[in-house]
Amino acid sequence: MTTTNQLRALAVQALTNTTAAGLRVYSPRDQATWDGEYPVLFVRTDGEDGVSFGRSGAPAFTVTSALVVESRAEHPGEADDAGAVALQVKLEALRDQIKAAVINYPPLMRELNQFSYFRTRITAGPD
Repeated sequence: MTTTNQLRALAVQALTNTTAAGLRVYSPRDQATWDGEYPVLFVRTDGEDGVSFGRSGAPAFTVTSALVVESRAEHPGEADDAGAVALQVKLEALRDQIKAAVINYPPLMRELNQFSYFRTRITAGPD
């Protein structure tokens, strides 16, 4: 049985050196080693749901895990909000790199039956 922690570790491997973040990919146990450079990715698993196959046989479940990849980037301010626009473009590119890296990583895909969904959001951080 593959655990959610193992899936998170595989996701970290999938993302390392395959996005603009390069080696700056961290999970909860190594986040404190972040050097403060951007872009950076933080990978965590927030939730896990299990639904039983039923009463017959040994206990077995269909498990859905939520893998969260938080990316952070920066861009210098520019006139007429051009810096904010450039940052948005960087974050959109990172989003696409993250999806491609995770979905196309064979060691991770061998452990999954399917990706049931994905959700992406880009939000502004503190000023």
